[in-house]
Amino acid sequence: MSSKKSSNPWFISTLALIAMLFMSVSVAFYYYSAYNNLEQNYNRLLSDLKEVTNSVNLLVEFNNGTKVWYNGTLVPIGWSLFNLTLRAIGEVEYQTMYGSVIITGIMGERSSGSFFWLWYSWNSSSKDWDLGMVGADQYVLHEGDTLAWYLVDTSNFPNVPKP
Repeated sequence: MSSKKSSNPWFISTLALIAMLFMSVSVAFYYYSAYNNLEQNYNRLLSDLKEVTNSVNLLVEFNNGTKVWYNGTLVPIGWSLFNLTLRAIGEVEYQTMYGSVIITGIMGERSSGSFFWLWYSWNSSSKDWDLGMVGADQYVLHEGDTLAWYLVDTSNFPNVPKP
């Protein structure tokens, strides 16, 4: 009777399904454990990273109204707006003038005529943009800064539009 039971196709199929179920559960548990381990390592690394970096936001606004945001960009403590601009945007043209870096082009859009790249910082108290008063290489970034590069028509300076 025993040999009849072990040769029954339903019995063999059931055993095979149980074995596959066991293997599937084992693989799922392995990947679940690996995922949890990676998530813990990621959170630990992110926590360590926050001790040596600042999270900043950068807006690039062109005179045609196009806006490109780089939100939550992590940069090393002590970096300048110039460092951030080079790192986040990549395609940047600049000159050194008057002991500071002057941005002359971003993403292929160059300063020309009365149009110049000016930078602004968001003033959370007044809820308005403040014009940057130093060169991009002299402004040291702070945690939570929101900054903007804006291609501005400066023909009516100091009455220039803000981002």
